[in-house]
Amino acid sequence: MLVKPDWNIFVSKFNYNPQEYFEWFSYLLFCREFDLDKGWRGYKDQPAVEKEPIEIGEEIISFQAKFYQAELSKKKSELVKMLEDARRHYPQLTKIIFYTNQTWTLNYTEKVKTVTQTEKDIEALASSLNIEIDWRTNESFFHSP
Repeated sequence: MLVKPDWNIFVSKFNYNPQEYFEWFSYLLFCREFDLDKGWRGYKDQPAVEKEPIEIGEEIISFQAKFYQAELSKKKSELVKMLEDARRHYPQLTKIIFYTNQTWTLNYTEKVKTVTQTEKDIEALASSLNIEIDWRTNESFFHSP
């Protein structure tokens, strides 16, 4: 049985620290996706990512998990810092899976839909750092089976 995520219920259930539980939940999803049935190593207050990067084929992958109360476009400075820190601390990193309960929004101008400038800037920075961001957002990832 599939249950559509309700982040208000999540916050009420884990109200003393929803970010911590969202990180744990994302960690479980990451381990499941990469068959890490015994978990994966990481450090307390690890910079830029939640756990040490793993090598999968040609890629060096880690993840970040953020439970935000605000829109992604309002988190630009935090996202920039995360990418810059990721490159500095993990020079071989090629991909970050970014789990978040939020979803990017679109700009609508004269009936034309475009991504926000913040999303463009974050994607451009990631590209310049040779890091792919795999966005696992509310509307796409968490609403899928």
